[in-house]
Amino acid sequence: LVADDEPVHLYNVIKQDHGLEKALDQYLMEKARSAIQNMQRVKIAADIGNTDRTVGTMLSNLVSKNYGERGLPENTIKIRLTGSAGQSLGAFLAPGIHIDVVGDTNDYLGKGLSGGTIAVFPDEHFSLKTKANEQQITGNVCFYGATRGEAYVRGVAGVRHMYVVLPE
Repeated sequence: LVADDEPVHLYNVIKQDHGLEKALDQYLMEKARSAIQNMQRVKIAADIGNTDRTVGTMLSNLVSKNYGERGLPENTIKIRLTGSAGQSLGAFLAPGIHIDVVGDTNDYLGKGLSGGTIAVFPDEHFSLKTKANEQQITGNVCFYGATRGEAYVRGVAGVRHMYVVLPE
């Protein structure tokens, strides 16, 4: 709400700090440097928490800037994340990037998937409690706007999922 005597600005007047320098993608981009520069295969392991959102998106942007739509060869960058991922994990994931999540993910998994691969499966200790087909492992609206790539989810997704529009 704006008070009657306050001016309404039509442009950015307040500097925003989104904390991108602390994003998990910064670590992933550093570890994937040789893959991006020389197409060398790399494997990266990291923990993930539900405040880590859009993981893989900045890395995908870097791949796209360097290699365009074709991306990298399949599985050039293999990432294994352990924990509970925040929203939009793997959003716009580029070709050549493969993300495994041992744990669970939040809403918008694989939003706009663009050629990469995502696999989500439960932690071995969690799966001892219930069957995989009874475990809520990802949130709602998975793969919305995806155009290509692969995804594997071992468990139950939220109420609304798998909205994919395929080109004719």
